Amino acid sequence: LYLLRHGEAKPGIGPLGDLKRPLSEAGEFHINQLSKVLESRKITFDLILVSPAVRTSQTAKILSKFVSSKEILVLDEIYDAELNDLVKILNDVEGGVQNLLLVGHNPSLSLLVSYLTGIGSLSLNPGMMAIIESVSDEWTQIGKYTGILKEVISPRKRLSWRIHIFSAFLAQKKRFLIRKRLLELVFRMILRI
Repeated sequence: LYLLRHGEAKPGIGPLGDLKRPLSEAGEFHINQLSKVLESRKITFDLILVSPAVRTSQTAKILSKFVSSKEILVLDEIYDAELNDLVKILNDVEGGVQNLLLVGHNPSLSLLVSYLTGIGSLSLNPGMMAIIESVSDEWTQIGKYTGILKEVISPRKRLSWRIHIFSAFLAQKKRFLIRKRLLELVFRMILRI
């Protein structure tokens, strides 16, 4: 699962202005850089899901010049989506899809990363991508703590995403150790009874 916040956009006014905000020059540049990284890794997508906002459509269009995809779908539900809306969208993905890219918006996209992986402090800046490995092969099983954050790519700040990954790894390891200790305590209590 690949979650990408759209590239940096030009300012807009009001809801209609927000929906029609295009990428800024810097946003286009950063998405081009990200696309080249994905191309060098030979990453392809079975499905790209995109918000109807101009900036997300432009982001997906730039990506598709470098990275192939079998299908691109524009879903109105992604724009202004809440966390539960995004989870439902993922749960409704058909079974044959292996590599999925969701191009969307904050705060829901960052909340989705936290929800799936348990990492609470990660905020995706414009143009940042989170790569999450699911513990299940079924999209219907995607839910809380069902993902492992593998990488965060930010073409603007290479060092920062490495720091994010290290801190994300530590947070996941700490969460695992806490769960393990809690289970050990529960088993000890059961054995005493």
